Amino acid sequence: MKIELMDDYKGYTTIEIPNEAVGLEYGKEIYNKECMVCHQEDGHGVKKADFSLGYEFPPLWGDNSYNDGAGMHRVLTAAGFIKANMPFEEASRDNPKLSDKEVYHVAGYINSKPRPAKSNKENDFPDVKLKPVSTPYGPWADDFSPEQHKFGPFPPIIAYYKEKYNLTKLK
Repeated sequence: MKIELMDDYKGYTTIEIPNEAVGLEYGKEIYNKECMVCHQEDGHGVKKADFSLGYEFPPLWGDNSYNDGAGMHRVLTAAGFIKANMPFEEASRDNPKLSDKEVYHVAGYINSKPRPAKSNKENDFPDVKLKPVSTPYGPWADDFSPEQHKFGPFPPIIAYYKEKYNLTKLK
């Protein structure tokens, strides 16, 4: 049986990027309030009830989650997805439930957790100037810290790429 999601539950949206670093404790509060019911306290999700392969609600961290090279491991990418789709069946691109601030901090909290390592990440972006600013692994074409690339604040990095390379980065 093929299940199709309504178009409202697909894709990403943009957020107004806060000019602050992710607050992990605030992100945890949002996770506990809005995400834990489906993805569980340990972030490992819920397997399908019929014991088939896969998950009813996928793991957000741990061994079976997306790896540390996935697009969702970037705070700004994850925040855009969360805003447009989560909580499931409560939010859509046109009618999000969570604010930009909430999705930003909860995305950072989720991405602060352990996950599988992707090999050869250094080859992902042959032109490092084009790498999204919230990519949490180097190399980068700037001197911002790995911590800032992972958790922000991102506006100073965005401004740097605009000034130095005339690149407009949105994530």
